Amino acid sequence: MRVAYGIDAQADDDPYIHLAEHTLHGLSKVSTFGAYLVDIWPILKHIPGWVPGAGFKKEAAEFSKSLNTLLNTPYDELHRRMLEGETPDCAAPSLLETFGKGANTELVIKRTLAMMYIGGADTTVSTLSSFFLAMTLYPEVQTKAQHELDAVLGGQRLPKFSDQASLPYVTAIMKESLRWKPVVSLNFPHRSTQDDVYRGYHIPEGSLVCSNDWAMMHDESVYPNPSCFNPDRFMKDGGLSAEVEDPATIAFGFGRRICPGRFMAQDMLWIAIASTLATITISKEVNATGEEVMPETRNLPGFLSHPRPFKCTIKPRPSSVALIEESS
Repeated sequence: MRVAYGIDAQADDDPYIHLAEHTLHGLSKVSTFGAYLVDIWPILKHIPGWVPGAGFKKEAAEFSKSLNTLLNTPYDELHRRMLEGETPDCAAPSLLETFGKGANTELVIKRTLAMMYIGGADTTVSTLSSFFLAMTLYPEVQTKAQHELDAVLGGQRLPKFSDQASLPYVTAIMKESLRWKPVVSLNFPHRSTQDDVYRGYHIPEGSLVCSNDWAMMHDESVYPNPSCFNPDRFMKDGGLSAEVEDPATIAFGFGRRICPGRFMAQDMLWIAIASTLATITISKEVNATGEEVMPETRNLPGFLSHPRPFKCTIKPRPSSVALIEESS
């Protein structure tokens, strides 16, 4: 919200966050391919909404209303602030100044700004949840990363973006977090604009094509033992390997519709992972009898997939409290 509109989200009960979550929930539902009969028989789009089996029309109308609210509410607030003489330091005024105003231009700007603040919200949370799950299940990975962080930072400060080149294993953990449990297993449908042939398959113009991200990121010929969380697959001779395909080339989509915020998303993931590993240690929950509780490893169903809720133990590392207080 700050990047797009210069609005600082509240820590609790923020209306913009609630609006984004509600819209993303609807997006996840309507984007799940095959969730509605109309996905299989497109002719059903012509039937009236009151016909049994046409409930998708009501849901589509509700989602459209939610999406319009998402587009207009922060934009209207920005417009009010600008009329009062305020020019927030964010992307919105720059876009308006660069492209001017007009019905079509304004709609494009609204959609662009909305993608800035919701496009990576749910996906980033999902990847970070997978990271926390991985650290719970693979403590040796966490220990190795913390040794790397301690060697570079000396326990005297928090990581910065300028440290990234010196922390290749932390970067490898970010890459493996993207690959291990893809946020989107079957990506958004794309429509072919002309007839095509791919490896002997004829793809007629107008066909819907979905990339199977999960299959590509669990291809054993590219990522051996793919179900195992192993950042070392991206390492070679103490640094990052250029020989292994970067899962970011899959995770953020393809072609003209590739995620425009992919670089910012990776930066956010990296600094979040590095800061987490520098300040806390994650481990399995211990029950009343002193036994470790193994968390569930399956993801929740849906277009945007999250790890199932799990419990873990989080303990601050030495000096982490002082480091956090100093940085704030």
